[in-house]
Amino acid sequence: PPPPPAIKLPYGLQQKKTYKPEVVMKRVNWSKIVPQEMAENCFWIKVKEEKFESPDLFAQLSLSFSSKTKVKKDMDETDDRKALQFKKKAKELRILDSKTAQNMSIFLGSFRLPYEEIRDIILQVDEERLSEALIQNLIKNLPEQKELSALAELKSEYEELCESEQFGIVMSSVKLLRSRLNGILFKLTFEEQVNNIRPDIMNVTFACEEVKRSEGFSRLLEMVLLVGNYMNAGSRNAQTFGFNISFLCKLRDTKSTDQKTTLLHFLVEKFEEKFTDQKT
Repeated sequence: PPPPPAIKLPYGLQQKKTYKPEVVMKRVNWSKIVPQEMAENCFWIKVKEEKFESPDLFAQLSLSFSSKTKVKKDMDETDDRKALQFKKKAKELRILDSKTAQNMSIFLGSFRLPYEEIRDIILQVDEERLSEALIQNLIKNLPEQKELSALAELKSEYEELCESEQFGIVMSSVKLLRSRLNGILFKLTFEEQVNNIRPDIMNVTFACEEVKRSEGFSRLLEMVLLVGNYMNAGSRNAQTFGFNISFLCKLRDTKSTDQKTTLLHFLVEKFEEKFTDQKT
């Protein structure tokens, strides 16, 4: 049968070279970017990674990162041990468990406000009486909604309950309580958070501009693309035109055959050999 028609590539791109290593290589699991997803000014359209090709580079790569068959470990024993850790605890006789009740009691003792007053402060979003500490403690210590709902059913027995459960009954009347608290906390801390991250935003913006202008970083990306396509030969991730830049953080996860180095160290060494004037 005739070969399938070649897929037409945008921006004048040509199909990437097919490599055939003499040994089975370890794979690099990058998230590839296909040409159809690239913008016209995309970095990957203009890369020329083949300029780094050399028999010596491929020979050293094959020697350092050939694949060995791993023996699968029997995980049954481990799974059994983990299963024991998730046995369900016996149900308590009271609505709140002792730890939750104790935490609520400490909270109520610290703020010393009538329960109805705390409820009204939340409902009215009274900023004169609201405090970040109050809201944070409520978010941290309040029972889950299902427990609050269960406490609401005990409203007629209010006087017979301990103070933490009495407080739970009062707060159970506030609809969407936890969402309200999270919204109030965001409002209270918004300006502070913006001021805290503004320098970081400026630094990241400046760093991104520097990276975009860096010739050395561009060369490094080209070398990573070349090495990755060679190692992935014969797989679905071969002949890749570009990859998600987050993959750079995973270069150290690919260990050499002898487990003494990583793909990151290999690439840095080769890059420094070729471009001694470039710092990355």
